[in-house]
Amino acid sequence: SAEALLRWRNDEGVIVPAADFIEVAEASGLIVRLGRWVLLEACAQAMRWPSDAQGRAPLLRVNVSARQFEEPGLIADVLNALTESGLAPERLCLELTETLLLREPAKVARTLARLRSLGVRVALDDFGTGYCSLGYLKHLPIDTIKIDRGFTAGLPHDRADLAIVKALVGLADSLGIDIVGEGVETQAQADCLRDCGVVAVQGYLYSAAIDGDALIAGFAKAR
Repeated sequence: SAEALLRWRNDEGVIVPAADFIEVAEASGLIVRLGRWVLLEACAQAMRWPSDAQGRAPLLRVNVSARQFEEPGLIADVLNALTESGLAPERLCLELTETLLLREPAKVARTLARLRSLGVRVALDDFGTGYCSLGYLKHLPIDTIKIDRGFTAGLPHDRADLAIVKALVGLADSLGIDIVGEGVETQAQADCLRDCGVVAVQGYLYSAAIDGDALIAGFAKAR
């Protein structure tokens, strides 16, 4: 799988990290238009990714902001991106943050159920850093939880991080939810997560942020 990342090239040609402008986009409401464009562009890019010998192509992960998720047109935007690109719904995973679940849990649950009915997957990003009740995992249709990098950074030596990761793996396994380790930068971290039962990880150990052509070349090489 690969996660879509947004960058802004300013008038001087310098690439500005998302952390430097997403907050402004959120506050101004521009994030809704940006999010719609990112979803459409990312789905189109994913259609270029090579399949393996069994015809399976990589999963696309796209972040959805709280402001975007609350828009009544989100479902229509997702359907439009899938239709315009031709991407199969099961190849798209939308990533949400814990804080979004705290706003209107009942409404969130309905929206998630509609997305899942389309065949789209849903992941809870940066899990463990917000104030989300574990009870939400029981009632909300979530496919994946992603362990925040704050808990993987101290592995394998930090006993508290190790205990938390093991607990999250047990929780996910009991609920039938997939789990992904974020922010993996060293082989020791990757090995520790694997020993804990985390089989899917992401981070700079595997790749820094790259453009679409480099990603396709990497996928082709991996095949």
